[in-house]
Amino acid sequence: MKQIKPLPPVEVLATWFEINGPDLVWKHAYFPNLIGKRAGYCRPDGYVEISKHGQKMLAHRISYALANQIDPGNSFVDHIDGNPSNNNPSNLRLATCVENLRNSRRLSRHNKSGKKGVCFATVNGVDYWKALFYVDGKSYFIGAYATKEAAIAAREVAERFAYGDFAPLAALPAQSLFPLATGA
Repeated sequence: MKQIKPLPPVEVLATWFEINGPDLVWKHAYFPNLIGKRAGYCRPDGYVEISKHGQKMLAHRISYALANQIDPGNSFVDHIDGNPSNNNPSNLRLATCVENLRNSRRLSRHNKSGKKGVCFATVNGVDYWKALFYVDGKSYFIGAYATKEAAIAAREVAERFAYGDFAPLAALPAQSLFPLATGA
């Protein structure tokens, strides 16, 4: 696994930046007109990157370090809402690689349903939507559904049940079509 460069000490970060909602703003900068302005730039993948003294750092890692007074080290810092530009400390938590991927919103370029683990299939001339998910490298078949919406609902229930706090935030309410699966 790629090693993450350690951040400068938290005391030093605190002299350079301050947290302002979902952003980091400059507290001290080479150019005085930057003080009080948002630090860094938004990369194409949505993450905010900041350069200081030739070192590139990600804003969510700095924000986590400032709020918790500790460098996250080689741990992943997960965005709870899945928005990589929202660096509010209340939206950040430490996660393992697997937990971070579970909360990921990225889809395969081959995905046609718009939801991870939901795909269209045809077997013996019968069209259906199937839902599945993965836990610890194993694939689990949830079911076959007549509509894409039903397959997505089943997948979201399974995510909440299997992934717990690291399930992606769903648009659906906690109540579901499957009350036994959620314990409701």
